[in-house]
Amino acid sequence: MVPGKRCGRPFEVPSYAPMESPGEEDSSVLVQTLLRWGGLLTAAAAVLYVISDSVALFFIFGQGGSGTGVFLRNIVAVYARVPLLVGLVALYVYQRKAIGPCGLVGFLEALVGTLLWPLYPVWPGVLASLGWVLFGALSLDAGVYSGAALSLLIVGAGLSGVANALTASGLLAGNLGFTTGVLLADIIFHTATVWLGFELFTKRSGKVQQSVPAS
Repeated sequence: MVPGKRCGRPFEVPSYAPMESPGEEDSSVLVQTLLRWGGLLTAAAAVLYVISDSVALFFIFGQGGSGTGVFLRNIVAVYARVPLLVGLVALYVYQRKAIGPCGLVGFLEALVGTLLWPLYPVWPGVLASLGWVLFGALSLDAGVYSGAALSLLIVGAGLSGVANALTASGLLAGNLGFTTGVLLADIIFHTATVWLGFELFTKRSGKVQQSVPAS
């Protein structure tokens, strides 16, 4: 055991306990399977976002600044956010003990912000972005997921948060360059979530067991 601190609370690098009974092992296998399929759901939802963002960019550049692509993208976002939220839960649960209580804070910020986004598109988006940045930073420290994917996630979420804050200010309303930047930031973010979701889906059972340490 190596002592240390995370979120101001002492912790020890955990050891991993074997399964104690056949019943617990069966339950663990079920959880592992659900988490892996949650990862696939994350990747699928994020792919929809990337495609819709790319279509929106096509309409902006290929159709003389038409807003049709952005309209279609927003429709996709309303429905794709549900599987993305399920995927967020899977990504969090897989490493919940490794990222500690601050990881829970980041997870909840991202979850609540994404849930409220259809009702209030701007500030919940900022909250969600902050949550994803915190979640990504702590995940990077934990080392459970790919560092490159998490770095991409942090960059994309950070840029999206800035974009939402600027949208709230109204300074760049209707600016095509700004809209393009928002879509590119979204593509960066969701490319990272595709990566992370697929990584979770392809993890073997043994690795999943080791991501949930014994207390």
